Amino acid sequence: MYDYNDRRPSLPFHFAKNVDTNEWVSVYNVPRGKNTNCYCPVCGEPVGAKNKDKSLALQLQKHQKTAHFYHISKSNCDPSGETIYHLVAKEILEKSKRLFVYSPYEGYSDLVGKTSLVVFDEVIIEKRVSDQITSIQPDAIGIKGKSELYIEFKVTSGINNQKREYLERNKIDCIEIDINEARKGCDPNDIEKIRTNITQLLENGRKNSFRWVRNKKLVKHLKFIRKTEEEKRKSAIEKIKELYSEIEALKEKFWLSDDDLK
Repeated sequence: MYDYNDRRPSLPFHFAKNVDTNEWVSVYNVPRGKNTNCYCPVCGEPVGAKNKDKSLALQLQKHQKTAHFYHISKSNCDPSGETIYHLVAKEILEKSKRLFVYSPYEGYSDLVGKTSLVVFDEVIIEKRVSDQITSIQPDAIGIKGKSELYIEFKVTSGINNQKREYLERNKIDCIEIDINEARKGCDPNDIEKIRTNITQLLENGRKNSFRWVRNKKLVKHLKFIRKTEEEKRKSAIEKIKELYSEIEALKEKFWLSDDDLK
């Protein structure tokens, strides 16, 4: 059994896409060298394989490097920031347009209201958006009617401060889904099992893997609660002041001291 915390076989260049079928291919299942008939899943450029005398069944010696794909031409592409789980999750969401969404607050009934399976009209992957201060590139944007939901997939690190500040400035709803649950007990070289696990996670949901980064309805509700509590506080203060005034009046009327009231 593979340790799902082992990142080495999870790197995207352990996998590439077949030119003809557009399916995921393991580096162990292609010929060595440039004639792999595969391309990089990040930039789309042709890739070769360095897998001489290597297989999943053979343990690497200390001097050996793990088998991997490489760009045939010079490329600035750096796929090491994304795992195969990350890439497959985005691919599945883009095709299915289905995501189980947990409600941030019970009582709402539209896109991000009740806990339910949402079927988006469109899912856009890695679209760069910007304002006057900065730009960000969410993993996905789910669109339903006039509503947009930014979606981030977490494997190793969560959403950064730059994205969080952008979301707050522009009042954008965003969720973060921890897809590490899909890695548990899963051979990281079994692409079909990875796809099945991630599909189940996205469409069936798992509450402890789902987190709202920002939700405007929840923000509005919390503001309403704070406003209501502040109004109650002010009302209580006024009532206490009135009681103090009545007490002082009674003390004066009946010549009462503070000691008399102890």
